[in-house]
Amino acid sequence: MKRSNVVWPTALLSLACIQGPAAAEETVRAGHVVVYTMTIRNKGPATAREVVMRDPVDSRLEFRSAVPSSCDYEDGSVTCRFSRLDPREAVTVEWRGRVAPDTPDGYLIRSVARVSAATPESRLDNNRASAEIVVTNRPLAPPVAEPVDEPREELPFTGLLTWPLGLAGLLVGVGLAVRWTARRRRLS
Repeated sequence: MKRSNVVWPTALLSLACIQGPAAAEETVRAGHVVVYTMTIRNKGPATAREVVMRDPVDSRLEFRSAVPSSCDYEDGSVTCRFSRLDPREAVTVEWRGRVAPDTPDGYLIRSVARVSAATPESRLDNNRASAEIVVTNRPLAPPVAEPVDEPREELPFTGLLTWPLGLAGLLVGVGLAVRWTARRRRLS
């Protein structure tokens, strides 16, 4: 029996996931939209054929949309199909879902996406990505009110009379304070 030394070319797919509303946020309010962004990469050396990415949609999320057009919502999952992904090529997938308004405070929304291909792969441990978001229903802090300038009544110019009186009042006030302090010390 003759052995073959043929080495079949393999692809190396990887999947990375970033959740939203804002990528760094880990909480979302009930009734708001969550955006998931995933990047599928083929690190080669072979072309990956019949690439499929599936992300089951949590029961508390109402699917809204997905891009690119090769993505669709079917059987409770966002499913994206690509006929091929060349070596070192990447494709970005984005899908949106609205958190049900009656979702309880503290509910954990988990997303676990997986990618696969008909082409054999050299590694499978990087074909999964996950994200977690906690639903919060705590009230938002009330907005800080801006101070409103009241319209002021225009008075005739009296600066020459009030300035000396104001200064004299200040000097008398300071003088009284100094005298009061001095007297108090003498009595003590």
